[in-house]
Order: sequence, then C-alpha cells, then structure tokens
Amino acid sequence: MSETPANFFKVKPWIHQDETFETCKDRDFYGLFYEMGTGKTATAINIVRWKYALAKRVLRTLILAPVAVVHQWAEEWYLFGGERYDEDEVHPVHGSTKQSKMNRIKAHKGHIFIINHDALKVVDLFEWMFNFKPEIIIVDESHKFKNHSVKRTKKLHELVEGKFFIEKEKMIAGKLRRRRLLTHRQDPINYRFILTGSPILNSPCDIWAQFKILNNQIFNDNFVQFRGQYMINKNANAPVDFPDWKPKPECYENLNNVIYQFADRVLKEDCLDLPPFMRIKSHVELTKEEKKHYGEMKVKFITFLEEELEENGPAMTAPIAMVKGLRLTQILCGLFVSDEPDEKGNRDVTRIPTNRYKVLEDHLETITPQSKVIVWSVFADTYPDIHKAFKNVGLKYHFDPDRKKNDRYFTQLTGKQSQKQKVAAIKALQDDPLCRGMLANQKAGGTGVNLTQASYSIYVTWDFSLEHHIQSEARNYRGGSDIHEKITRIDLVVPNSIQDYMLDALHDKQDMSEAILKMKEKLK
Repeated sequence: MSETPANFFKVKPWIHQDETFETCKDRDFYGLFYEMGTGKTATAINIVRWKYALAKRVLRTLILAPVAVVHQWAEEWYLFGGERYDEDEVHPVHGSTKQSKMNRIKAHKGHIFIINHDALKVVDLFEWMFNFKPEIIIVDESHKFKNHSVKRTKKLHELVEGKFFIEKEKMIAGKLRRRRLLTHRQDPINYRFILTGSPILNSPCDIWAQFKILNNQIFNDNFVQFRGQYMINKNANAPVDFPDWKPKPECYENLNNVIYQFADRVLKEDCLDLPPFMRIKSHVELTKEEKKHYGEMKVKFITFLEEELEENGPAMTAPIAMVKGLRLTQILCGLFVSDEPDEKGNRDVTRIPTNRYKVLEDHLETITPQSKVIVWSVFADTYPDIHKAFKNVGLKYHFDPDRKKNDRYFTQLTGKQSQKQKVAAIKALQDDPLCRGMLANQKAGGTGVNLTQASYSIYVTWDFSLEHHIQSEARNYRGGSDIHEKITRIDLVVPNSIQDYMLDALHDKQDMSEAILKMKEKLK
C-alpha cells in the first residue's frame, strides 16, 4: 500500500475518515455507512482522488445524489479536492427539462458528473450514463435504492454491471406482453462506493439491493433466496396467502458479519464533539372544532383496526392504517381531509380553527431575534399558515418582490421550488445573517442538505416515515453544528394523541408498521 503524501488532504480528515480512507486504498468497492453529518462526502472524495492519483489521471466519475444536494456535492469537491476541481472539471447536472440537462452535459468537457437519482429513469439520460462508461460510481444516500423491484434500482444495477436493456411489447397468446431485451454489454464499473447513514430502515432486506450495487457476489444474487436465508414468513401457514416477513433470530448478527467486511459504520457519538441535543415537546391545546372531528375520526380508526386486524392480519392492515393515521394527525393541524378523492385524485381540504400556529408564532418570537430556526412540515396545506407566523414576528419572505435589502427574512425549501430557488434558500440560511429561519419539507429538504447555522428546529407536522425523521433531524445536528452551545428540537404536540404516541415511536426508532397497529390500545 502506497504511503499518502503529506499534502494530499486539502482539509485535515477526522480520525474515522482517515481510517476509512486507508481501508479503501486497495478496495474496488466499499460502503460508507456514516451517520448524517460525520463526513461521508469528504471521505468519498478523498478516496476517489486517490484512485485518480494511482491512475495518474482523473477517471470518468459519476455521482448519483438526491436533487437537493447535487450542487452541494460540486462545492465540496472544490473544498476537499482543491482548486483543480472547479466548474471545468466537476459538473452538477441540473435543469428543469431533460433537454436542458442533455445540453449541459454535452457542453461539459470535464470528467466528473453529479446527477440526481431519478435521471436513471429517463431513457436519454440513462443512455448517456451508459455511453459515458463511468470508471467510478458514487451512490449517495444509497438507501433510496433499497427497493429492488422499482425501475430506478433496476436501472442502477444494469448500469454498474454494464448492461443495456430495452423494453419491447409483443402479443403472446392474445395478450400484450412487455419484455426486456439485452441489446448492449460493456465492462462493469471498476470502482463502486455507496454512502448512507441509514442502510437498514424498515427491514434487513433493505441491504440486498444496495450491496448488489457494490458487488452482486457478496450476497446471494437471487433476492428470494437471500430473503429466505435471513427472514421468515410468519404467515406461511395462514389460510390467506399474504406474507409477513420478519427477521430470523440470528438475522442481524449474521448480516453484520458480512456487511462490515465491505463497509464502515460511523455514528456521531463515536467521532464528533457535538453540542448537546435537546428534544422538547411543546403542548398544543385542541380547539372545540378539532376535538369534535378528532374524536369522531378516532372512533372510526379504532374500529377499523379491530375489524381489519381480525379479518386480514397485521401485514395487510398496516399500510392502510398509516394513511388513516395521517388523516388523524392532519386534524390536529387544523386540516380536515376528505376520505374520498375526486375524479382527478384530489381530496377536499377543509380548514378548522387550530391553536398550532399561535404556538409556533410564540416560539418564533422568542428564537429568531438571537438564533436561526428550521420549521418542518410535511403538509403543503400548512405552508400559508407557517408563512403568516413568520411574517407576524416581523420576517419577510425571501422571494417576496417587495423585500428591502436590509429586511430580516425567512426562506423556504420545499418540493414546489426550482433547483435554483432551493440552492438560493440553503445559501441564504447558511450565509446571510438577515435570514432568520426556513420553512422546510422533510422529503424535499431532509436529505443531504447542510443547515448547520440553525440551532433550533420546530416540527409543526410530520409523517410516520422513520427515514424522514432521521434525515431531517440531521440537517442541523452534524459536523459544523459545534458553533452552537446546544441544538434544540421542538415538536408541537397534542398530548396523548396519535401524534404524541407516533412521535415517541419515531424517537425510539421503532418499526412504524407495528407501532401504528398498537395505537388502538393507546387511544382508547
């Protein structure tokens, strides 16, 4: 193993980063299972820079990342790689249309491309990736590819293995069938790295598709056989053929014995001198209207659970219970959502009086004069109320045309914004002292983004996704948050409600499918 030159690192790595780097010097594939905020991006950049040094050239490199962090990856190349990795070498592929992305790709002469995960599903973009013939691939937030059966994951597996399929339709026995035909084959990608803080979120089976990206020989290449090795179907002898796969007793021990031959696991408490992290439940009192609607729907929810569990069992009941549970939580946020969608799939939303945004306003009034805050909400219908709360404490909206140069303001990071607006919003919160807060959606802003200038986060609403919970919490509790004395998370909660109980389950990292099925006992 070659010795690392003293001037190789542009930013001195932490001890755990250096250890992973040394391990990966002679590895062709590896998993960086670093908890959010522990420096996996910098580590990955240094690893591939070492591969460049060995090859004495910049290898063709493809980085697949969530759309919100494509630009951030480019900035970190410059930070951790040095000035040679400027816009002439590193290209974040962005654009509102497929054609605009293709035009930017064709105009770029460098060797490092960063593109969002969903580009794999776009025929022209996938064809470009294939013809680019990457020598190195980095898959950031690889847990997004945990589902082996979805198109995005299948296309990624094809790409790393150097296989190009086309779909053809053909009439067989009077039925239109769709077949996949292998039309081109090339060498597999030489070097492969996957990065995530949450390799297993819902099931041990989450790891199979991610490790297939690294090397399809680590585990059994057949998913069904892999599942049978580590999981057991609790409904195997039930009269209804609806499987309920659960880990075998020795599952995690056996999996870990394999996984950590090819990956490093790094947790915050093991490597970072982070400030204290505080969780606070801020109680919200229900209005008369909320009590009425919540009480009626709670009875229906308990009845549904009792009847469905008896008739169909837990595996079949849990997904529907999640949806119905979210309807209950929406009432607690002043939103009554109809059960039946219209012909376009939309549901009527009726606003009912709520105290939630007055409580939010009280917190903003206390926090924003001295500190920055992220206000999280998963429901788009709550955005106008959150905007109003920000404005009531004297903050203008970032993109308001009447905002003056010296106005204190708040910004926004949601799925309704363009990529350019998202980048501007992140930069505003991080760099501008006049920006005091941000409204963010856990799905759009909860992955990969660095929001360490905020020492507070307030959760107005949340869903039951453990991934969204973990990822969003890590946006301002990560490397770099040591500039604050403490990091505080405030949850706006109705005591003894489904919202309260599910929040406890999220904090405890419980299986959310099982947690929702236990609600009938807690809510009675």
